[in-house]
Amino acid sequence: NILLRDDKNYAFIKIDYSTEIPQIGYARKIENLKFKIENSSQNSNKYFGPYSAAYKIRNTLHLMRKIFPYCSAIKVSGKPCFHYHLHRCPGVCVGKITLDEYRLYLKKIEDFLAGNTGKIAKQLRGEMKLAASKKQFEKAARLRDQLNALALLDERQSVIFTKKVDWDIVSLASSDGYSCVNLFKIRGGKM
Repeated sequence: NILLRDDKNYAFIKIDYSTEIPQIGYARKIENLKFKIENSSQNSNKYFGPYSAAYKIRNTLHLMRKIFPYCSAIKVSGKPCFHYHLHRCPGVCVGKITLDEYRLYLKKIEDFLAGNTGKIAKQLRGEMKLAASKKQFEKAARLRDQLNALALLDERQSVIFTKKVDWDIVSLASSDGYSCVNLFKIRGGKM
């Protein structure tokens, strides 16, 4: 570590579709990347990142669970997962929603992690209006809260380009034997 050597790899957020209920967590290695690219299917694992530290992933997943609750159980059973009792799971573990509905829900999470917040906000607004027109006010209120949390998160990101560009900007500086590297990630024109 003194020589800035570290045996750890960068961490990634991983959506694992190999279990009955897909799991969201983190991984240090992208498994079988060549195979995944050649045989991309609905059931292949999705990776988002890289992140320089696992605590950043934990913070992101904690925030994401508040906006888009997801299940921590591996399979559907009669027993709910821990997060279901905290209203941080949509209930796929106890059959409140189907696995197909949950996979559509995971698509929103994938869009969120990819930085497509505008697309998600538009979907949430449509679902909220539909729920309100069907007089499902609790569902509409939950969707409104998700929309507000998404807007708050979007506010934290600085818009630096009027065009929706996806760039990685690297800067280097060196002085008196010390060096520094900076990486700025710009997604959709936002840093």
